[in-house]
Amino acid sequence: YIFITNKDEGVTLINNISRCLKDKYKLEINQNKTSITHFSTKQMLGYNFIKEDNIVKAKKNKQETKVKYNYWHKSAIMKEDNEYHIINDGILTKKDYSILFESENQKVEIPTEVTEHINIYSQIIFSSNFFNTLNQNNIKVSLFDQYDHYIGSFIPINHHKSASILIKQVENYINKSKRLELAKKIIDGGTTNIITNLKYYNKRNDDIQLDNIIDDLKICKQEMKTANTLEILLLQEARMRELYYSSYNIILNNPEFKFTKRTRRPPKDALNAMISFGNTLIYQKIANEIYKTKLDIRISYLHSATRRYENLNLDISEILKPILVDKIIFSLINKRIIDVKVHFEKINNGVYLNKEGKYIFIDQLNKKLNSIITINNKKISYQEILRLEVLKLLRYFKYNEEYEPFKYRM
Repeated sequence: YIFITNKDEGVTLINNISRCLKDKYKLEINQNKTSITHFSTKQMLGYNFIKEDNIVKAKKNKQETKVKYNYWHKSAIMKEDNEYHIINDGILTKKDYSILFESENQKVEIPTEVTEHINIYSQIIFSSNFFNTLNQNNIKVSLFDQYDHYIGSFIPINHHKSASILIKQVENYINKSKRLELAKKIIDGGTTNIITNLKYYNKRNDDIQLDNIIDDLKICKQEMKTANTLEILLLQEARMRELYYSSYNIILNNPEFKFTKRTRRPPKDALNAMISFGNTLIYQKIANEIYKTKLDIRISYLHSATRRYENLNLDISEILKPILVDKIIFSLINKRIIDVKVHFEKINNGVYLNKEGKYIFIDQLNKKLNSIITINNKKISYQEILRLEVLKLLRYFKYNEEYEPFKYRM
């Protein structure tokens, strides 16, 4: 804050500072946070300014003590890095320079400066100024219904796509050979990571059934490379996926989490509930990274680009789900961290993770994403792998660099 004697002097000062910052440091003043006003009309950093006996005095406002929330609130909200998960019903509104979430039992302040994404899995009332705050701070919000189905997102108005990259994406979509080539690479990456998963667990079990499944998957992988249409490729991918699912009961060996078949809307058992919830989480993790780039999330190559608004994240997820979602599910069940009688609930004709179950899964995914592995003598986190997968596609469309999906090898 700079005190000046009149408005003209303030205008001149701001222009000079703006010119200096731009010429010398290539910086620009945030016009939304810059103003010229009388000192008595605004509160500044918790102080009011009062003129007494021709002297301006700063007086601190008395405020109620605010509780600092630096941990996960099992009754209200969960935080991981720059992302929040709201699982309880409540109200979201703007408060000073933050977002206030208020539930029956708690009030939690979400700092706008360091928040990138808010996921909402509950019934929320939004105030009129809430979405203005999202726009001003470039915060994305994703909404899910009680069945964990993705409903939609609020995307800040200043999120801009690139017309040139969109044209390249569309060209690769309408060109059948280019689309098939990309789809093959995506499935090849995902199948490689599936086989790596099974090899990892077979080292522990040394099961002849897993050996046979791995051999069959390798044959599927070679067959998919020779597919000459997308339709044939998708049929082969479905067969490969069924083979993979048949390994679940061998890896888990738990009658309470027995895999019979894949059911989605709704999931019919606890294992399918975990698969669906984990997939939903990873779809949005990848979507967040896509929205940070100039890629258009609507255009995909393995999945249809006409059914949903967000599609490209589904493609990329096929590569990463085996090493993220699937391994988390196997770990949670085999280590008995999650209990079929404690962490699930029946809603209508489906089975879903309850509130506590969702907390556990989100926590495990966050730990997994932040864990470090060594690839080509370089230490890297799974979160960085996820981000790089998006950037590799961006470089493919922008610079015609060859795209090679991430393949985890033990």
